[in-house]
Amino acid sequence: MVKELNAEVVRHGMLSRRVDSSRYRGVARPDKTVRWAEDKLEQVERLRGRPPEAWPTPTALPESLGELAELLTTLGWDDLAALANRERLTVYRELDAARSGVFSDEVRRTLAALFSNLIDLKHHEEALEVVDEQLRLSSTDRSTEEAEYWRMVQWRLLILARLGRREEAVEYAAVAVNEVRGRLGHRGDASADLELSHVLATYADQLDGVGRVAEAADVTAEVVAFRRERPDSTFNFATMVDLLSERLVRSERAEEAGVRITEAMREIRRREGPNVFRGVPELAATWHAFSARLLSLGLPDEALTAGEEVVNLYRRNVFRQRVGHRQLEAADHWDDDPRYDERVLLQERQRELESSLEAVHRAERKLHDALLTLSACLRRLDRVDEATAADAEAARISMANE
Repeated sequence: MVKELNAEVVRHGMLSRRVDSSRYRGVARPDKTVRWAEDKLEQVERLRGRPPEAWPTPTALPESLGELAELLTTLGWDDLAALANRERLTVYRELDAARSGVFSDEVRRTLAALFSNLIDLKHHEEALEVVDEQLRLSSTDRSTEEAEYWRMVQWRLLILARLGRREEAVEYAAVAVNEVRGRLGHRGDASADLELSHVLATYADQLDGVGRVAEAADVTAEVVAFRRERPDSTFNFATMVDLLSERLVRSERAEEAGVRITEAMREIRRREGPNVFRGVPELAATWHAFSARLLSLGLPDEALTAGEEVVNLYRRNVFRQRVGHRQLEAADHWDDDPRYDERVLLQERQRELESSLEAVHRAERKLHDALLTLSACLRRLDRVDEATAADAEAARISMANE
């Protein structure tokens, strides 16, 4: 059972720390959120010394602790939020002990909030205790949704891996796969298959992590088969094929890797039409990976087709980003808002310009890399003049960014 913290609770002196703007998650000014947290803590302190029957409502203290924890989380003070949630958990457990089962939902919600705090803090040992407690409770509670149960299973696997307990993670993943097949396979619906595919993907990652790459590839192939049957998951399908091909190559099954990629490209073109990126623009990076891997597998013709498509897309994207940046530079209405000081508006404009320029550079880097892959394909096919032109275009991009 998760250890409950009674001795140490959130006190007012703990709220005097500085708010780190990089971790602040709120919309209001940070000083306002600090003031709200102080007010909520005062309310908590008034309730702490009273018995439950003296509270204004039966759950006044734990609810106030939950609201305090949310404010502390917003401030980026996850350690204090964890303290508040631990105290909240203690109170709900005491209430539940007096009225068995009445507060079980609140206990589970508090465990979930505490788990989130611990993950943000990277306190993985404590997070593992919490997720084990969540799984124990869900195993005896029929109201737990299947998706939520498997989300916790996934988290347990990830935490074990982060703790370096990879062999244990592999064993647990194998048990989870068998369990999900048993619990969900008989339903035969799409959600059951989706949950199974998630657990299988994690199992494959754990196998790969301990060097069992051939087994990881076989499990990944099962995930690919599922993704192929879902017309709404083109990007996920392509991503899994890319991962499968990489694992097949490392398993000394290079020929199968090439077949998998070319089959997947045909399937994606069938789904998406001639312009495979129109409906799935994020597919371009995976398409580029396909091109590079096909080239490394000695299939330059197939690699060239994919490489040309990616270069054309990235050229258009560079053009759009450059035009947008020039338009932003030419805009002269940035200081027209009378609500703000000109210095504030100038700082905001500078941030926008820097962000826009970085977007241009990202687009150019992608085009640069795709041009080099295209050049390599062309040279492999003895199309030297075209390869030289691609190299020259890539060089111009590099020189412009120096």
